[in-house]
Amino acid sequence: MKLLAWALLIFAVIWVLRSKAKARQKAARDFEAARPDAPMHTEADAEVMVICRECGVHFPVSEAVRDASGRHSFCSIEHRQQYLGH
Repeated sequence: MKLLAWALLIFAVIWVLRSKAKARQKAARDFEAARPDAPMHTEADAEVMVICRECGVHFPVSEAVRDASGRHSFCSIEHRQQYLGH
């Protein structure tokens, strides 16, 4: 009978500890989801990427250096000069 009582006690302690751990994990997930400063990336935030005509590197269009016609994009002024010097 004592063995059964000990087994029930151990089972109860394990059950309580596991349920508290799950509650802590859920609270942490809820906290992360509710943070106002958490970055929320959407497709609207994505920036168009272009390719440097000289080296082939992809980079955001906002960082592009254009040629005089505006048709070609370059990652730097040096690459624009090298491409136009060909």
